[in-house]
Amino acid sequence: MFGLLVGAHYQTRPGDLQQLLDAPGLHLLLAQRDGVPVGCVLLVEEGGLDEALAEAICAGQRRPRGHMLVQSLAQHAGLCDLPGLRLLRVMRIAVLESQRGRGIGTRLLDEAARLARAQGFDLLGSAFGVDEQLLGFWQRAGFAAVRLGQRVDAASGAHSLQVLKALQAHSEALVSNAQQRFVRDLPWRLGDAFAQLDPGLAAALLDGRQEDDLPLDEHALGELRAFAEGARGFDDVQPLLWRMLCRELGRELSRRGDVLDSAERRLLVSRVLQHASPQTAAARSGIGAGKPQLQALREAIKKLLS
Repeated sequence: MFGLLVGAHYQTRPGDLQQLLDAPGLHLLLAQRDGVPVGCVLLVEEGGLDEALAEAICAGQRRPRGHMLVQSLAQHAGLCDLPGLRLLRVMRIAVLESQRGRGIGTRLLDEAARLARAQGFDLLGSAFGVDEQLLGFWQRAGFAAVRLGQRVDAASGAHSLQVLKALQAHSEALVSNAQQRFVRDLPWRLGDAFAQLDPGLAAALLDGRQEDDLPLDEHALGELRAFAEGARGFDDVQPLLWRMLCRELGRELSRRGDVLDSAERRLLVSRVLQHASPQTAAARSGIGAGKPQLQALREAIKKLLS
């Protein structure tokens, strides 16, 4: 089992074996095939703290040992109720390379959620260096993205994503509200702290964003149609394009599916939300060679307006 962890994660160290054997509040689920371990998930208990300590954590005054996820989300995402709830954090999940793609990881997470729910835990959560493929795996398992770390890990080259899954009825609102706050603010941050984030990952993180906070009236829609038809320049409608993408990208992904292709999503995110130059946006999107990025932008907006 420890060999699985070593093979699946670059930061697994010999000292982790001591923690695995001795640390309190640690849980291990093992998947086997014909008696051979093919996958495992390592979980640790967090939260369940008293009200005074929870308030001190949220105010940045206390950092008790352990409780990494609840502390981070309380202090940086304003989830001040979280330290008082019981959370089971996925520390590691690993599947033997030859057995990947068979649903073993998803089944391990489903079993972890079932056992945690039965033991009275309120939430299941995790934090990991994210890419577009990993995000899809966790989303399919029912986890919601609630915070993206600003700093890039020096070893993995990835931002750390924190995710939560509600296990009890009373924790569903907390997760839903945290996710909506995250995706509400993400478009603005894509032009600042996350300007270098992979645009495909950025688009995927916007999945499910509610679009009612940035209405577009008939005049705005008319200007966007004029841009799509070539009657307005990019600079003329850039603020409207920003508002439109804040609204439409999440809806396009979760409700309509295939209106845009991957290259078009990447181009729109990079050029409009991340404020990349036309040349950089074209390179990051991988649009067809020789196709002007402005033409590609107009065609993508026309699709969204149709």
